Amino acid sequence: MKRAIVAILKTTPQKVSGDIFRLMEMAGAKEALKAGTTTILKDNISWHFPFLSANTTPWQLEGTIRALKEAGFPDLVAVHKEARKLELKSAISLAEVPFHPGAIKYYRERGVWK
Repeated sequence: MKRAIVAILKTTPQKVSGDIFRLMEMAGAKEALKAGTTTILKDNISWHFPFLSANTTPWQLEGTIRALKEAGFPDLVAVHKEARKLELKSAISLAEVPFHPGAIKYYRERGVWK
């Protein structure tokens, strides 16, 4: 099994976004991920928990998204651990934001949107 690569870089708030791209290059992201395929980002956004190390800060997430897109990974999907609890029948009742027209079409086609 190939060993993991850990990349460390001293940065500043002014250049952290660019440095995330550099870190990905140093760690070999292009060799580890297949460009052009859907790439899953698992976010750890849980601001209601008092565990700072368990959260993805907005600048980390933005920097990672920008770096991945620039490196040839345009199809990014964010997932959260709570997503495993979703079921087609209950997904629309749990939403707290308006639905995209494409999502409404999807749910109608599957018979769960009335």
